[in-house]
Amino acid sequence: MIRLLVTPLTLLFCLQIASQNLVPNPSFEDTVNLPNGRFNYIGWENNLGSPDYFSPYLDSPFEAFRPPNNLRGYEYAYEGVAYFGFVVFYQGVADDKEYMQTELLDTLIAGRKYEVEFYLSLADSFHWALAPEDIQVAFRKNLLPDDSGNALRRLSPAYASDTAWNATNKAGWEKFHYTYTALGGEKTIVIGCFKDNSQNTITNVGNGGNSVFYLKGSYYFIDKISVQAKDTTIGLKENTLKTQIKLYPNPAKERFYVAYSGSKPLNHFRLYNLSGKLVSFERRRTNDLHEFAIGHLPVGMYLLEVENTAGQKASFRLLKIQ
Repeated sequence: MIRLLVTPLTLLFCLQIASQNLVPNPSFEDTVNLPNGRFNYIGWENNLGSPDYFSPYLDSPFEAFRPPNNLRGYEYAYEGVAYFGFVVFYQGVADDKEYMQTELLDTLIAGRKYEVEFYLSLADSFHWALAPEDIQVAFRKNLLPDDSGNALRRLSPAYASDTAWNATNKAGWEKFHYTYTALGGEKTIVIGCFKDNSQNTITNVGNGGNSVFYLKGSYYFIDKISVQAKDTTIGLKENTLKTQIKLYPNPAKERFYVAYSGSKPLNHFRLYNLSGKLVSFERRRTNDLHEFAIGHLPVGMYLLEVENTAGQKASFRLLKIQ
């Protein structure tokens, strides 16, 4: 498990580097130890029901929750190494649901449009898939209290993806996207199924586990959640550049690569640790492929900031492992 000393300086630095995403800890990489062998997931300790956390750094007795081969299925993280999983349907129990929720880093502004995105993958062991329109997002002013176990939360209005995604996909990740126009004052996002079973459209996809839980349930992995203002110039610049860059592998041991498809050359690369300090690296370039040597760096999370000659910037999380 990644153990971070969270200080005001660390939090300020993280917000400055990734200020466009209003979701804290969007890929669930940052955790903090608590007494009695417990821990929390920064920004995600108020989830509803009991969603499962998957990370290769989990200690005993949670080895079964280490990806990619875990007790719910086989899947690598979409970004970084960690992700969550949650129940959205259980046949015969209409109220048996789990939800992801977090408090945003800033309050939404009335009339402003926000791009909502996250990635989902149906867990291998489960025999049922919901229809894409049955998984939705809702925005509220306050967090919901986790005082009803796995009770159904009938939040309204709630919004399904406005682009197509395959809710039966067990072999990779599917992108959920919605453009939300804020009413003003919203401070939290909730993700899940807000309908009871009689309202759901379900598909038997089979090829899963044999226990009653797997035979009757539907369960999705979720990763890389973002809420970003659509109509801010800085946000658009960073998003445009970010789509032209591929960073791999992540996590990395001795080196990683940046492949670039844009027309404006990349001219600045800065690598920060989570204390906000620049760290050194060696870089070699072959055409539009940049190779970075990081074998000398300590294990941990880093932030790579990339800039092109047009002044556009993009930032990426990078996990250094042994």
